[in-house]
Amino acid sequence: MTIQERIESRFSQETELRKFFDGLICEFSSELRSRYLDDLDLYRKVEVGLAIKGMKSWSAIACLFFGGFEEDAEIVLRSLVDVVIDMRFISLDPDTQAQRFIDYAAAHSRRWMREGKSRALITDAQELDRLEKDLEHRTQEVLARHPEWRERLPVTWSDKTTPQKVDAIGERIIYFTFMSGSLHTHPNPVAVADYFFPVGNGKVDFKVEPTVPAESKAFMEACIFLHRLLDHLNDVIHLKMDQKCKESRDRVDDLMKTFLQRREARKGCGDGSDVSKNR
Repeated sequence: MTIQERIESRFSQETELRKFFDGLICEFSSELRSRYLDDLDLYRKVEVGLAIKGMKSWSAIACLFFGGFEEDAEIVLRSLVDVVIDMRFISLDPDTQAQRFIDYAAAHSRRWMREGKSRALITDAQELDRLEKDLEHRTQEVLARHPEWRERLPVTWSDKTTPQKVDAIGERIIYFTFMSGSLHTHPNPVAVADYFFPVGNGKVDFKVEPTVPAESKAFMEACIFLHRLLDHLNDVIHLKMDQKCKESRDRVDDLMKTFLQRREARKGCGDGSDVSKNR
């Protein structure tokens, strides 16, 4: 059996949910394509763009989980959580936040130009002058809205941190999933320690090959956030997919119950050694 077949055999409910969400993403995509997206206002265009990024992230998470790379799935999970947070946060003040989100592209371009100039990546004086004039022309409207960006460019699109954004949308618990993904995104001793395991006689081994995960936490959480993304998008764009969103919620709830039952059973058997230590 391939690693994917082994994982699908062990996690049959997750396998069925993957098929369901693959189909649901296709349905949502079809509905979006049937709309005149160019006629949407800026806020809804931003929300659709973020939703597309989130749907692609979920697909990547599914591929990684069923391919035996659950830890790497958690890395992409952080991106999906970020998308859901930003979609919800922008909706608190749609016009202002959507405009700032779009405006950040100008700040990003100016940062690249500043870095390229300071590190002498462009040595031709005439070419540098041409690029600077072109950038000034393309970003002058944004700079009129954000004159402070001439002196101090923002690091991210929002002037709020992730904890501040989750507080604003009233769901601080989301931040714990974000932190879990961050733990595996950046090298650190907690994540690295999980790579090793004892094999007896005082020896330690490690594994770089894909493995069958002990549990499906990364995939389950990805499904939770995909449901929330689609449900929010349905409300914002008025896609009339309420029944599908309800089915999505019910299926995710069922998986959460199964997940918790499995975890309790594993505790009862004393088999918790391969559950990630940072849980």
